[in-house]
Amino acid sequence: KIDVALVGEPTGMQMAVFNSAERLMGLQLGAVNSTTCGSGVQFGVINTTERLKGPQIGVINIIRESSFPFLPIINCAF
Repeated sequence: KIDVALVGEPTGMQMAVFNSAERLMGLQLGAVNSTTCGSGVQFGVINTTERLKGPQIGVINIIRESSFPFLPIINCAF
């Protein structure tokens, strides 16, 4: 079974193999994490977002509206 968490605006923690949210306030924990914007932490293999206040920890980390849009291992925007 593959878990998928699709939520509009989660507050707290989103935990599944694939996580997707419009606006995140908290933690995303999974293999693939995607959000449009938010504040908190993304922890997974692939993390992607347009805007984020906080860190991403994983193999591929993308914050499109950042000084460094792509960094491996850890990426942060504040």
